[in-house]
Amino acid sequence: MKFQAHKSLGLLLLLSGSISSLQGQLIHRYSFSNAAGEATGGILTDSVGGSHGTVLGAGALFTGTALDLPGGSSDTAAYGDLPNNLVSTQTAVTIEGWVTIDGNAGPWGRIFDFGSTEPGGGSGKITGPGNTNGGGTTGLDYFILTASRVNNYNQQRIEIRNEDPGGGGIGTFDSDVATVFGEQIHYAVTWKDTGLGTSQISYWRDGVLLADSVSVNSNLSDLNDVNSWLGRSAWLNDANLDATYDEFRIYEEALTEQQISASRSAGPDVVVDLNDDTDGDMIPTAYEDLHDFLDPNNASDALLDEDSDGLNNLEEFQKNTVPDDADSDDDGLNDGPEVNTHMTNPLSEDSDGDGLTDGTEIKTTGTLPLKADSDDDGIPDGPEIAGGLDPMVADATNPNLLHRYSFNAAAGNADESAVVTDSIGGADGTVVGANGLWTGSALTLPGGDGATADAAYVDLPNHLISSLDHLTFEAWYSVTSVQNWGRVWDFGSTDGGEVFNGMSGATQGQDYFVFAPNRGTNPNAQRTTIRNLDTLAPGGGTGPVDGTEEAADTNLESILGQEYHFASVWTSDGSGGGQLTVYRDGIRQGTRATTFTPRDINDVNNWLGRSNWTGDAYFHGDLNEFRIYEGAMNDAAAAASFAAGPDAALGAGSLQITALSYDKDADTFTLNFTSTPGRFYSVFSSTDLVDFGNELIDGIPATGTSTTVGPFDNPSPVAKRLFFRVGVVK
Repeated sequence: MKFQAHKSLGLLLLLSGSISSLQGQLIHRYSFSNAAGEATGGILTDSVGGSHGTVLGAGALFTGTALDLPGGSSDTAAYGDLPNNLVSTQTAVTIEGWVTIDGNAGPWGRIFDFGSTEPGGGSGKITGPGNTNGGGTTGLDYFILTASRVNNYNQQRIEIRNEDPGGGGIGTFDSDVATVFGEQIHYAVTWKDTGLGTSQISYWRDGVLLADSVSVNSNLSDLNDVNSWLGRSAWLNDANLDATYDEFRIYEEALTEQQISASRSAGPDVVVDLNDDTDGDMIPTAYEDLHDFLDPNNASDALLDEDSDGLNNLEEFQKNTVPDDADSDDDGLNDGPEVNTHMTNPLSEDSDGDGLTDGTEIKTTGTLPLKADSDDDGIPDGPEIAGGLDPMVADATNPNLLHRYSFNAAAGNADESAVVTDSIGGADGTVVGANGLWTGSALTLPGGDGATADAAYVDLPNHLISSLDHLTFEAWYSVTSVQNWGRVWDFGSTDGGEVFNGMSGATQGQDYFVFAPNRGTNPNAQRTTIRNLDTLAPGGGTGPVDGTEEAADTNLESILGQEYHFASVWTSDGSGGGQLTVYRDGIRQGTRATTFTPRDINDVNNWLGRSNWTGDAYFHGDLNEFRIYEGAMNDAAAAASFAAGPDAALGAGSLQITALSYDKDADTFTLNFTSTPGRFYSVFSSTDLVDFGNELIDGIPATGTSTTVGPFDNPSPVAKRLFFRVGVVK
């Protein structure tokens, strides 16, 4: 169903057969207004340029106002096929449309895709459903807007690829905008040449600028657009899109943001004269007609401030804010101060993506709204505040050490089922497979083919990380020989679920949190990555289950046999996403945003030395130390841990008395303290803060990360001062 503007516009209409001169010349318009009924084989009328298209494939319907595509396999499902060379003959274009995504019909659905498929050239044209040219299935050249990245329809991609012929490269621009199935969206993409071999892309969705003049290393004329498709991908194995197309337009200029705003406001049924400004106030007549408080015949209203937000009506139009809503993004800051004082984005509630709204940062926390990590300590402001840390101070954090594996069993064979002791949390692991060796200070793993070798690795208990919002992994290790995609750690699941033995064949990893000391067989390239493809989320995570790799790759020279320290910090932003930061030898190497959290991981295969892609090779080298913390190390903490080394004496993180209450009538105390599951504690008292030899209670078992003891009798009823201390039972 087509969107109807909320006010009768009285604007210039471009109906079939009528053409009017516009600024931002409209050269092709497809309105899909065919009579309701079967659409396969139907004509897609270009009412402006006469470049009519055709519906190919099965299952499409005309609704009377739109084209409804069913989605599904590109071997059979319907799509819109437009004529060749609609883009490559221009030096600038704007692609604009209104579309409703109706459902998830498979991965990488395309809103539009203009380009070619293998083998390229004239033979790169596909003439119908399936692979009609008999070549490969890879897209070579293309200009695309996807409705999803893989199966996640809350993520989108614009991409320009110039590989027909090869060597031109690729430019990718991703966005992350929530999609509601069945709800219409407006999009506009501009692409304009800026010089020989250079151009720029900009992208708006529902009026929000998501890519602003991003550089591309190719020209429009480099595009071999022999496949000009709506709802189908030049990568033939991608799914066709399940969507309803209301309107699709191509302009021969890169429209301005103001022109796009006016067109969006008018809706799909109306083409506005983007150059018409009756009263000369720099606000298009089309825009003024949408608002009762604006008069297209009175220029003075451009300087009024309808919503008293500090921006006049002209500025609201120029910034694309809502002229009768003082706080367009509902972040607690009015639009005027956002634009003129704080320089924050008035259309985004969290300009720096740190998990705090702009209003909260300005009014409450005092953090920097345009800098995700105000103190440059490696942890975004949101997770710092959630963790009780000061986001303006970069002192070393002290995350709670939950599990510590030091591999210090007596030298000898590390036989099958040998215990790998957790000296902090009691979550002991076991050795699985053959030819492991204890050195007295490390565990040597032999490596081998993942699918067939009975090679030793460490199996740790399930669900060590899925209950955490913020975590830090760190390991000291050395690589003896490079094994294809060998893992130091891999926590997650396979497509077969939990694996209980070594030789399980080649299964695919589903969920995982991984550190591989070599990418493939390259010892100077490392990968830390997360993936969420398992629908089970024992920690209650709500992130997208789409299988997208979210990797923080490093390219660090590595020497075989040399020990390295590696730490990975994964924090949550409180809104379902987070951040992944990696360190080697105490130095931060990289940071990336994540779309999900540790709570999304189905951590039933928690392995050291083995991959959840069980066809990958086993790790060949020494594991000296492996630790898991609840909470985030920052830069100072990672550097300090590296300096202290793998054999440092560590407790169970920050042991603190968090509450103390006194019952005057009963003369008793009740005490609460932080604790680590699996450990035991004692309570001592002192009257002078020097002698704590008076042990009150011994062997208190932890009841989780917080333990309460009491009520217990006052140990010194006549004392004027009394102090308590909690210690770990050794």
